[in-house]
Amino acid sequence: MQKSPPPFVWACPEEKNILDWHFIIRGPPDTPYEGGEFHGLIWFPSDYPFKPPDVKFFTPSGRFEIGHKICMSMTSYHPSTWNAAWSVATILTGLLSFMLSNEITAGGVKTTDEEKRILARQSHAYNLKNKKFRYATPEMTDLPDMGVPPASTRLFNLHQPLKRILLLFHLLLFLERKIPYKREQSNERSGVLLGTGFLAGAG
Repeated sequence: MQKSPPPFVWACPEEKNILDWHFIIRGPPDTPYEGGEFHGLIWFPSDYPFKPPDVKFFTPSGRFEIGHKICMSMTSYHPSTWNAAWSVATILTGLLSFMLSNEITAGGVKTTDEEKRILARQSHAYNLKNKKFRYATPEMTDLPDMGVPPASTRLFNLHQPLKRILLLFHLLLFLERKIPYKREQSNERSGVLLGTGFLAGAG
């Protein structure tokens, strides 16, 4: 996940708790969030991957309330739709897709596109004032303002067209729901953590 993140997302676990994953979503081009740097946290339960996580944002985006749990199909709001095969990368790709939609949800807010653009431009400066951001992503605090996206960055892969990625993501979700995920319940917890979501697709 850290070496080869999906387009527009990056994440890493806390050093002292592998169940807590800090993430950053980079606002894709040609959206109201373009160039924005949106920091948040995924809380995985102790019995992950058999139960879904919770997701919160710490950076204002004009789409979600900061510090509030977000209601989407991949969080604890909808345990019946959770798939134990979903990884951190899958969750963040789904979160980005959900962020770009206009669907009303618990933890969401309604703002204009111009308000979203303003928040995107302010996002890096806002994050630098947040202790959670500085603690979780010390290598990012020295980067220049990300309000205007560069052609490429070390942390974010911006090469693939967004629409193609999101279409592929929805296709994968459809296929995963059609093929039940099987795992031996007797596996030790360490095997569960290493064999599924956290390191799946880590590169």
